[in-house]
Amino acid sequence: ILIFTLPGVSPSRSTTKICSFKCSNVRVAWKAFTMRNLLWKTQCIPNSFCENHIDGKFCDSVRNISGYILFNDEDDGFRLTWICHNAWNEDGEKMSISQLMKSPCKTQASRSDIVSRPEVSVWDECWHDRYSGSAAEPGNEKELDIFYEGYIRIDALLSSVLETKNYFRRRSPAFTDFYYNLVSVSDQGRTAVFVVVFANGSFGKGATSFGVVLRLDLFSQHYDEIEWVQHPSKPNPSFLQHWCNKLAINQRLKEQRIGPFCVGTNSNKQKKQYWPVPEGEANFDPTENANIEPEIWAEFVDSTNLAGHKTTEYPKEIFFCSLYRDCDMITNRAVTAAKPVSQLDCRDGPVTLVYG
Repeated sequence: ILIFTLPGVSPSRSTTKICSFKCSNVRVAWKAFTMRNLLWKTQCIPNSFCENHIDGKFCDSVRNISGYILFNDEDDGFRLTWICHNAWNEDGEKMSISQLMKSPCKTQASRSDIVSRPEVSVWDECWHDRYSGSAAEPGNEKELDIFYEGYIRIDALLSSVLETKNYFRRRSPAFTDFYYNLVSVSDQGRTAVFVVVFANGSFGKGATSFGVVLRLDLFSQHYDEIEWVQHPSKPNPSFLQHWCNKLAINQRLKEQRIGPFCVGTNSNKQKKQYWPVPEGEANFDPTENANIEPEIWAEFVDSTNLAGHKTTEYPKEIFFCSLYRDCDMITNRAVTAAKPVSQLDCRDGPVTLVYG
C-alpha cells in the first residue's frame, strides 16, 4: 500500500524532495464488494500524544483538522490510518474527549480493546526527488504525514454486543465464524457503520445465520445496534460472505436513499430484507440523478414486492461511485488486457495522470 500526494494538489512546493509512505508487511483481505469504502474524509483526527486505553477510550483528545481515514481490512478487523497534509495541522484546534459533544451512540461497550493503538507503526517513509522520481535522502519538510494509527477488532465488537443478549449467552460458543463489511463513516469521521454476520453454532444441523448492523464511535467505543436480521438458510462460509456483502450494499443504499430506497417509506414498499441491485465500478455515472427519482423506481419496487422476487428489469444500473464519493478506482485492467492507455482522469479533481 502506498500513500502519496498527487502532482498539482500539494499545499507547498518549496522543497525538491517529496515523502510518501509504504506499508508492505500487512495482510490485505479484499473480500468486500468494493474497495471504494476504504477511504473517507474526516474533520477530526485523534491526537498523537495521547496514551492507549485511557478510561476505556481509544484516545484522550482529537484535533479539528481535515484529513482522510484509510481502512485496511486485515481479515479480523481494520487497521486505521489518519492522513493529512502538514500544512493543515498548524491550525487544528485540540480538544479533549471530555470537551467533545456527547457520543452519537448510546451503549458503552463492555470491552476497551475494540479500538486500540498498534504497538508498532507499519508505515515506512520513502523519499524521492520531486522531478526525477529517483530515491533521495530524507528531507526536513513533509507535505503529507501519518498523523495517527489504530486498529478495530470486529470480533471484540461482536463479542461485546452478544454479551448483552440472553439468547446468545445461553449458547457457547455464541458464534463460530463471522464476516463483516464497512458500510460508511459519518459524524465528521467519528463514527463508522459495519455489517457483521455470523453462524450461531456449527455449520451443521440446527445452525442459524444472524446479521447485525452496528454503528461504532471510534473515539469513545460506544455503539448502536441499528438492525438485527436472521436468515433461515443453512449457513456456510460462502453464503455468509455473500449475504454480508448484500446486507452492506443495501444498508448503504438505504443511508443514501438511492435506488429502491428513494421510494417513500410510508407505505409498505420496502419490506424486502435486501434488494439485489446491480453494481458497477465506473468512476462516472451519466444518469446519476435517476438514482434518486421515486417515479423511476416505484413501479419496480411495487412489482417486486407483489411477486416476492424480481419480475422486471432494473430501471437503471447503480454504480459504486454514487455510493462512495471520496474514492475513485483506477485499476490496471487496461494494462492486463493489453489496451493502450494514454491518460487517467480524476472524476472530481483537475488531476490527470499521463503515460509516456
